[in-house]
Amino acid sequence: MTQSFAAPFSLEGTHVRLEPLRPEHAPMLWEIVKHHLDDMFRWIPYRLQSLENFDAFNRQVLDEQQRGLSIPFATLERSSGKVEIGRASCRERV
Repeated sequence: MTQSFAAPFSLEGTHVRLEPLRPEHAPMLWEIVKHHLDDMFRWIPYRLQSLENFDAFNRQVLDEQQRGLSIPFATLERSSGKVEIGRASCRERV
């Protein structure tokens, strides 16, 4: 039986804010990583090589959220409100 996580929520600290991941975050995340793909995906068993890949991955992550499997976040710099750092998530332990 799968336990559902809580509804999406935001977390805020001194320098960053974690806010629920949304479809419009994919282009911002792509801008951060597009020139660092080798470093970014060195230890991850898949590669995202285009904005279309990021859009598809974002949809998959949001689907997992809808099914209660994870709570994905975009990490924003508080002073600018921009996605400057990347993404984080909480997942159910299997």
